[in-house]
Amino acid sequence: MSIRLTDLENEVIYMILEFLHDSSPHSSKALLLTNKFLNSAVTVILNRRKTFTFRTNIDETFEREQWIQDARILSYLRYLTVEIRGHSTLPEIVSEEAEHEGFAQGLEPFNKVIARIQNLKSLTWNAGPVPYTLLETLHKYHPKAVLRVSCFDRYDGSLDHLDASETNLSRYPTLTHLRASGDATRSWSPTVPQYSLAAFKRIVANSQSLEYAGLVLPNNATQELEFSQTEDELLEKDLANRKKCRSLKSLTLDGAELKLSKGTLTELDKYIEIAHLESLKFSRGLPDVSYFENAAAMLPNLKHVSLNFSAITWTSHGSDQSLHPVLKAARDYLLGCSPLQTLSLWTWSRVITLEDLIARHGKTLTALQLHEKETFGGRGYHGEEEGRPVLSLSDVQLLRRECHNLTDLTIDLNRRCESPDLQAETEILQLLDVLAEFKPRLRRVQIYFNTHGLLELLYPRIGPELESDEEDNSDSEDDPDGDEEEDGEQDAAATVSSSRDKLRMAPAKQQTTQADPEVLLRDYVRAMWKRIYGNATTGERLLDVKFGEWESKTNGYVVWRHGRVVEGPRRYFEIGPHERDDHAGECHIKMRRKR
Repeated sequence: MSIRLTDLENEVIYMILEFLHDSSPHSSKALLLTNKFLNSAVTVILNRRKTFTFRTNIDETFEREQWIQDARILSYLRYLTVEIRGHSTLPEIVSEEAEHEGFAQGLEPFNKVIARIQNLKSLTWNAGPVPYTLLETLHKYHPKAVLRVSCFDRYDGSLDHLDASETNLSRYPTLTHLRASGDATRSWSPTVPQYSLAAFKRIVANSQSLEYAGLVLPNNATQELEFSQTEDELLEKDLANRKKCRSLKSLTLDGAELKLSKGTLTELDKYIEIAHLESLKFSRGLPDVSYFENAAAMLPNLKHVSLNFSAITWTSHGSDQSLHPVLKAARDYLLGCSPLQTLSLWTWSRVITLEDLIARHGKTLTALQLHEKETFGGRGYHGEEEGRPVLSLSDVQLLRRECHNLTDLTIDLNRRCESPDLQAETEILQLLDVLAEFKPRLRRVQIYFNTHGLLELLYPRIGPELESDEEDNSDSEDDPDGDEEEDGEQDAAATVSSSRDKLRMAPAKQQTTQADPEVLLRDYVRAMWKRIYGNATTGERLLDVKFGEWESKTNGYVVWRHGRVVEGPRRYFEIGPHERDDHAGECHIKMRRKR
């Protein structure tokens, strides 16, 4: 019995097309041209996700976002993301009178758009504080829509615990995701307390639906930590009459001034049922011995752990850095805690051996990240001549043999050749061949390369007049983070030219015959992807290649000392299978830059 496509229920067709679009967007767009039936069905899928971008001028915002005038698109829309372009602020928050009626009028057109959407399932808010009027509108017209807040911040340091929008957000019934970023420099003054940390605690404590919470603090957050203490007394009184948040499963703490200790866990336990946590990520700051001595008992359900030991002062214990008390406590914890599914360790080699790690967690690991930071100077890694330690060929073979559930792996590799010639890197080729032998096939591989020779390759004639990144105010409207992004390979040459125009280069003759260095890098990572995934045509087959410390939050990665650069520009390549069906076995490359 044959079944025609038109015989299927609409929901079944939509499920099939959703799967097709997620795995091959170009193919789904091609179906628009097939016939009227598929055109109608695919149009629904293509418009289920939209991003609305606020710009400095509210009139310009609505002129550019023409799709909000199309009733059909609003009827198809299910997942909406809201963001702010560059350094703009919402019209409701351009003054210290943030929530007063005069500024709420600027957001009213957007609230009307929310009201016209027929069946919104999710709103992701990446635009700072969530306005009170928006929460009211969302709850009125889409009470079941999931709310995710990814860039919550305090624009006004004078707001206190009675702020209406934060109170409403903290009790919003479908808030599942909150990522807050405190900024001690935005509106701090000696007479105005900062409430960002207390606001974060209060929102988390009052939420009974929150599944993920993340707190990111800048490197200069000491003042904010001190001033938020003035709000803690009021917060504790409020918490005394409330239940703890029991829904939270994942927590991220990211800040140089934060400390991971037993005291931190005790403080968290005032407003979070920490025994229910399944994931904990501690990105910066200093881990304490007391945390590792108590974590197994206080966090019995952890399955996903991410720790960063980079803040430890290595020189304080001489050459035998394994004697550091934090490292000893961390080793004991990792050897004694319940087997983990996900483990991420930054600066890991002094903490635990790969053999011990595999013996304890190898059978359950699905994702493993092992990274050592690249350092610069006259000597190598932490004063060693040979550079940072990386996994050997036998280490990766051990992972392949023992970790049968591993599908996501992050490792470091040290390039020996200054030019990007993969065929000349025998050790790297052998290691890539082992990565290709993992069964099941690795879903994602992430590799951190050193920047050996990269600066000279990209900028062969840079003179001492190069400005550091700290003085570069060239952030474009299309790139608020200062990272220029490439979606395809065809614009690589044009992009590197514009990038070099930002640098004042020393006079030199143009070498027109020299190959574009970024094209060479693309060829390099393309060959890596082919080496790992071969001619496979199924599966995610993702490869991330990072040259340099991409996640480093230190400003000015390019540093001049005595007339020469000692730290090079960073590149991040995301490589995946080509989206078009007629390019099976080929890859698509996306590149980003950061200095």
